[in-house]
Amino acid sequence: MVGCYAVYDEIKNYINKLNREALYINAKTQEEYIDLQIEKEKSEQKEGFEERIKILESIKQNKELVEQIFLISTNCRNFDELKSKIISGEISFVEDKKLTKEEKEKLCVIF
Repeated sequence: MVGCYAVYDEIKNYINKLNREALYINAKTQEEYIDLQIEKEKSEQKEGFEERIKILESIKQNKELVEQIFLISTNCRNFDELKSKIISGEISFVEDKKLTKEEKEKLCVIF
């Protein structure tokens, strides 16, 4: 499970970077934003665009995989249930530390 946290952190960092980009305003979800970035790369075709597309597709696949791992490992049926359990304190991914409600909600951003 430790390896999942490393992947989770890496994906979270990429998502935070994506969130800072202008196209995010037009996207309803992180997946939609990644799709918008892929389409932008395909249409602009700037040098190195094929590699950037591969990276974006990899980020999307890894995010989906990590989400499924979290659902399976927590016995949650969906992400709303997982978020609810994290915010209520039923599930904690941070040992030996009490998180505020705001910190718990920030933790849920990836979902």
